[in-house]
Amino acid sequence: MLQLAAAACTAVRSQLDDSPRPGRVVGRGRDAAYIQSATGVLALLTERAVRVPCALVLGPARPLPGSLRPGAEVRVGAGGLRWRDGRH
Repeated sequence: MLQLAAAACTAVRSQLDDSPRPGRVVGRGRDAAYIQSATGVLALLTERAVRVPCALVLGPARPLPGSLRPGAEVRVGAGGLRWRDGRH
């Protein structure tokens, strides 16, 4: 499972602190991927993306992983987002 360091808004803390649960990528652009889980939507953003309250922001110059495509399965909780990227 892939895991990257990101800064999270306090608005998403409860979603990240809960037990892991399934989620799915429902949208993606060049600088943002949106993940739907049972507790809401999270956005994984690059530093260039417009910040939204439900965001986790990757570090400087870090691109979105190519494996986060619409339909990709993600685990939300236990402190972060995790997914298989085909290499790990």
